[in-house]
Amino acid sequence: MLSSILDAGITEKVVRLGSQSADERISAYSLTNLERTSGDDSADYQIGREHAIKRNTETAMYRVMENIQIPEPSEKQIKKYLQMHWGEHLSMMYDPPSWIVEYAVRLWKSEAEEGEWKVQGKKGKGKEQSHLMARTYYGLWKRGLDITFIQPPQPHYNTLGSSKGQKKQQGQSVQPRVVPVPPTQQEQQMYRQRMFEFFSELGFGGFVPPVPTSNRPFVQLQDSPAVWMMSLEERRRLAEHWEEEMRRLAYRDHLEEYEILRAEYDEVCQRYEAFIDEVRV
Repeated sequence: MLSSILDAGITEKVVRLGSQSADERISAYSLTNLERTSGDDSADYQIGREHAIKRNTETAMYRVMENIQIPEPSEKQIKKYLQMHWGEHLSMMYDPPSWIVEYAVRLWKSEAEEGEWKVQGKKGKGKEQSHLMARTYYGLWKRGLDITFIQPPQPHYNTLGSSKGQKKQQGQSVQPRVVPVPPTQQEQQMYRQRMFEFFSELGFGGFVPPVPTSNRPFVQLQDSPAVWMMSLEERRRLAEHWEEEMRRLAYRDHLEEYEILRAEYDEVCQRYEAFIDEVRV
């Protein structure tokens, strides 16, 4: 029908209301195309303004959602939480023994250099980014890198299968045996040399701090702010509690804000669609 009107020269003031048309000539008269070529600067400005408000509200909602989820807390969030609920633990966390301070400086420097080399070598930033949290005292403490550093060489474990001379009993199989293999003399010597060189530079002589091996219940960990004396298992237990509590508090604190933004977003969308309809009319 529209093609016949154009062919007869009756008028060119026609509008194709559908979103698509197989006829390219009719597509030029589509509502969307006429809106784009109408030349109404005031309408374009208003549409752009309403769209910007809509996008800003979406961005605010995404920000609140990120704060609610907290896949892994940042150092700023951790410090804020500990300052409010675990003040003594926070004080000792960021005032570690002098040997840990020196170890952290060396560790972070070597990791930063390795990360820069990987970026320059175009091998990606994944590994460097995975270590960013470790370049804080909390990250170092949580992962127990200080414990790993002073940990003496541990036994290796070899799995031994059944020998050729052994016969399987009827209906049963011979299970492989796990045999501990003590560290070699070379490994022990390298460890002692590394410890002596590191601690003698700090004035400790041949003294190496003991590796914490305690396994106290959570109630005792609450009353013990000496975080650097905790074993790896105790650190894991306490860190899990802290981070779960941070997520719970973040959800509670930001849920109301999210609900307000969602209601505002619905209103903005309705206003935006209403204005678009008005321009079309």
